[in-house]
Amino acid sequence: MAPWIFLLFAMVFDIGFYCYAVIATQNAARSGVMHTSRSSSYVVDLTAACQIARQELRGMPNVSAALNTCAASAGAITDALPISVVVAAIPGPDATTLGAARVSVSYRSPQLFPLPGLMGRMTVTRIAEARVRDN
Repeated sequence: MAPWIFLLFAMVFDIGFYCYAVIATQNAARSGVMHTSRSSSYVVDLTAACQIARQELRGMPNVSAALNTCAASAGAITDALPISVVVAAIPGPDATTLGAARVSVSYRSPQLFPLPGLMGRMTVTRIAEARVRDN
């Protein structure tokens, strides 16, 4: 019975970790869009959005304090650079105003238990949008 109990424990641990990764990634996207939607001058502030995402994801095992940048896109994520942040401005109803800010955060989890049947690595992408407040 011990191997089955160990396998069950490993699967539950993996699922719990992946759920935490999804929640932390959503929080990172939400915090980033709250910053970028403060005014139209912050809408495309990629540097601050990346810093906020790194702060929100600092509890993940592969996000170290030495990490000081984010990947340019979800396709550019590597083991050394597991976070990607993309910011965008959404146009308003007329061509002269900004309607909203969009922040997309992607995170690639490490492989915890290399057991058959478990997911292995997971890349989570969450997108948050918020209306620009100075309009």
